[in-house]
Amino acid sequence: MSILPWILSVMFALLAAVGWQKVLNNDDKQQISEQDRKQLVRDIVSQKEFLPQSASLPEQEALDVQTVQACMSDPEVQKKVETKARLWAEEISNQVLEEYKEEEQKKEEKQVSQYMDTMEDFFLNSVNTYSEEYELEPEVSEELHQLVEYGFEKQRELYRQKIEEGLSPQEYRRLRDEAKAEDKQAIVELLGQEGAKDFGALLREEGARAKREFSESSK
Repeated sequence: MSILPWILSVMFALLAAVGWQKVLNNDDKQQISEQDRKQLVRDIVSQKEFLPQSASLPEQEALDVQTVQACMSDPEVQKKVETKARLWAEEISNQVLEEYKEEEQKKEEKQVSQYMDTMEDFFLNSVNTYSEEYELEPEVSEELHQLVEYGFEKQRELYRQKIEEGLSPQEYRRLRDEAKAEDKQAIVELLGQEGAKDFGALLREEGARAKREFSESSK
């Protein structure tokens, strides 16, 4: 009974593991431990496509290292093993890249959420300052608070659509600008042109301060 197909399968597994390690040796997440490599060998050997029908388990376990090493000198075998190793390396690299993208996306979402929360707090404080300075009626002050809160709700919803529903960057910017324009118009209707101008100046001042503080806290 020939054991060459069996030997080649082990050979593929051993060199594939080595090739995999070489390709990914600069990234700790992509390296394979000794235990993992042994498991890969066992997995490959167990696949039906590599095993001759007549091979029995005792015969499979009887292969020695010298026999495997003898096959390693065959150029054709080496070529097949290198091809297999390269395919495995690409597969693992793609997986690691996807995991990295997911981690970066989560970081961005967290940062955007914190930024919006910070800006909303400063804007609401600006409403309080403006209401006291210009002695707004309580109902006007309350409506101004609601306009600011609703404005941030719309911005959060647009960002959610961008992340979860695949809203394009161009469409996201367009809808965001439209929402801001609607908010400004609502403030003009509530406070009048001069009142909205004064409130806008206060918002710009508070907004710049909020951005500075957020930037410093994020370092």
